[in-house]
Amino acid sequence: MLTYNTLLKHPAAFKSLTGLKIAEFDELYERFAPAWQQAEAQRLSRPNRQRALGGGGVYHLNSRSQLLMVLLWLRIYLTTDALGALFDLNKSTISRNLRRVLKVLHAISAPTLHWPQPPSKGRTLAEAIQLYPDLLAVVDVTEQVILRPQDPVREHDHYSGKRRLPTAKNGLLVNEVGEIRAITPSFPGRTADLTLIRKSGVLPHIPPEVLVIGDSAFLGLRRTCRSTDSPLLTKRNAIIL
Repeated sequence: MLTYNTLLKHPAAFKSLTGLKIAEFDELYERFAPAWQQAEAQRLSRPNRQRALGGGGVYHLNSRSQLLMVLLWLRIYLTTDALGALFDLNKSTISRNLRRVLKVLHAISAPTLHWPQPPSKGRTLAEAIQLYPDLLAVVDVTEQVILRPQDPVREHDHYSGKRRLPTAKNGLLVNEVGEIRAITPSFPGRTADLTLIRKSGVLPHIPPEVLVIGDSAFLGLRRTCRSTDSPLLTKRNAIIL
């Protein structure tokens, strides 16, 4: 999942994804944050609101990461489905967050600056794939709850200890400008993230000079591994977050 903290340690990737250097983003956020807080206070205290202050859902992403998401969308113009795959949100939440953040950006910007509306259309995951050399490969795994399988063996295989429910997992590879380079087939929820990526067959297609970025679940990418389901996987230059 992409967040502000995820990209903070990788300035080149940050600029490629957002079009801004980290210092420039932080400067924008300093102007954005108080306007965001004021807009949220007004929204939550509107007369027709049925819940008391503090009630209702909470944001899955903090305000910095929401701003990051909007800047990424403005730069790459992905659909809400594609953004959801990157930020681990459903498309209705993506659309709602985009509209709220864009409204604040419009308020703090020059009157002549036009901020577009969130996409009703846009680039799909397939359309986002472009043929040019990649500098980075960001690897992650998403997990979705599924209906409980009736077969006991399949139920056991899909049971996720993290979610405490039956799930399916998909791996995702994103390059340094946020383009989706590969989406793996679905695997049972019990499958370890590193095992999923290795068995999916996507790693051999990453050029050896490309730096792989992943969380602690992918520590094994730094080691050589031979799998019965894939050819010998050589050591990778990897940054583990």
